Amino acid sequence: MMHEHFNCRKAFLHIRKLSSSGRLYGSHGERLARVYIKAVGEEMAVPFREEKFYFNNRARTAVAPVFCLGISALCAAGAVSFLLNGHAMLVFGPLILLVAGLPVFGQELFGKLGVFKGNDTAFNLEGTLAGGRRAGTIIICAHYDSKSQRIPPPARMVMLMFGLASAAAVGVALAVLGLLLISGAELTGKTGYFFIMLVPACVFAALAMDRNGNGSPGALDNASGVAIVLELSRIFKARPLENFDLRAVFFGAEESGLCGSLNYLKGHSRELAAKPCFVLNFDMPFSQQGMLSVNTRFGFPSVPTSSRLNGIVREAAGEMGYKMRNMNMPGGVSDHCPWVREGFNATAFTSSANYIHGPGDTAGRINTEALRRSGEVALDVVLRLDKEHSDPA
Repeated sequence: MMHEHFNCRKAFLHIRKLSSSGRLYGSHGERLARVYIKAVGEEMAVPFREEKFYFNNRARTAVAPVFCLGISALCAAGAVSFLLNGHAMLVFGPLILLVAGLPVFGQELFGKLGVFKGNDTAFNLEGTLAGGRRAGTIIICAHYDSKSQRIPPPARMVMLMFGLASAAAVGVALAVLGLLLISGAELTGKTGYFFIMLVPACVFAALAMDRNGNGSPGALDNASGVAIVLELSRIFKARPLENFDLRAVFFGAEESGLCGSLNYLKGHSRELAAKPCFVLNFDMPFSQQGMLSVNTRFGFPSVPTSSRLNGIVREAAGEMGYKMRNMNMPGGVSDHCPWVREGFNATAFTSSANYIHGPGDTAGRINTEALRRSGEVALDVVLRLDKEHSDPA
């Protein structure tokens, strides 16, 4: 069955429309985006129904600053205890190590906050295009909200990693020095080491001051992902898949902590797990420089995404003459990540940019050739998955 090509012009018009205003959760722009997506669905006879969910936005948004302020205070107190030759070093050292390990060992707990019921409401949008045999489901998804922050995401990630590593080093140093102090050793040169120990405290204090706002148009992050899902929906509405249902999902409140994806997974995982299910997430699916990337690992310790899907993505791109890079996401902050942890075959078309979450993320910076390539590869990946599960009879 022949399918028409990905229409880059239509996709770019979606990006331009969606990025006309910020789309922070609860804002007027976020509501307009939802209205626009539903209107486009009606125009192409793909009804996107709203699925309301509840979450605790205050709890989610408070976790990061509280953690940063807490570990900053602990590091500062530990440095002071060292300066004063206090035996409290033996308390602060292990405590700092424990707290510094929370982002690593507490990821599952943090994820559960996304489905913790509260008074905040948001919406996912979904539409299903029935396939011929209905042998399973291919989910194509993207988040439609946006946010702005004072610190660019790449800088924030570097600061977080450096802060955690230096805090852990301070924790070890305090524990060792405390033991030396008990054994009667004399600690010298304390002033210089005191200021070194203050470094992680300063880093986390700066991170705690970062705040979410509605100052980003969110063209690349993530009107581009929404545009690709809309265009793929239009194509497969005209010519449905032979074997799989195609489900287009637009997640809300992603920038509040993957809340839309987590709640959708909670509500639909049993149904979707009954048959083969593949999840393709589009989160900044190309870079301004034109590079295409597939997410191969995320989190710390590192978790692999679907090697099967990643192989199909690379194969499709390679046959078109495009280079598909592998991208590791240590932060693990995209909508496909919870699906991977639940055992689903999931991956993401993704990239990075230093201007996202800021006023510079405009439609004027979209690389339309990369948009076209990303859409064409995604279209071919869906067709390959459908062909793999054709009826042998």
